[in-house]
Amino acid sequence: MRRVASDTITSVSLGRGAADDAVPVSVPQLIVAFDCDRPLTAPARHLLDGLDLVTFARGPRAATRRGRSLALSLPDARMSSAHGRLVAEAGGWSLDDPSSKNGCVVNGVLTRKQRLGDGDVIELGHT
Repeated sequence: MRRVASDTITSVSLGRGAADDAVPVSVPQLIVAFDCDRPLTAPARHLLDGLDLVTFARGPRAATRRGRSLALSLPDARMSSAHGRLVAEAGGWSLDDPSSKNGCVVNGVLTRKQRLGDGDVIELGHT
C-alpha cells in the first residue's frame, strides 16, 4: 500500500524479474467490500489478471477458479442463483446481467449491461 498526493490509499503489485523489480504493475481486481446482511464479514480481494470471466451466484461464500474463469458465490438472499457476470474485453471489463431477478447497480444506477471503469462500485443484492 502506498499513500498518494490525494490521501487515497492504493495497492500496487511490483513487477517480477530483475529488470522490473521496482516498476509498479497495475493488476485488475474485484473487491467484495461489504455484505449488508453480514456487516462483520471480512472483505475479499480477487485478482483478475489471467481471467476472462467472473460469474456471480447466490450460495455459500466461495471463490472457485477454473482455468480462465472465477466463480464467486455469496450468501445473499437478494441475489439470484445466477446473478450476472464480468466479461473481459479489450482494455477492460463489462458487467453483463441479462436475467437476474433484481438486476445490478453500478455507481448507484440500475443496469443490465455496462462497461466498467477503474473504481466503479457494483452492487448485487445487498452485497
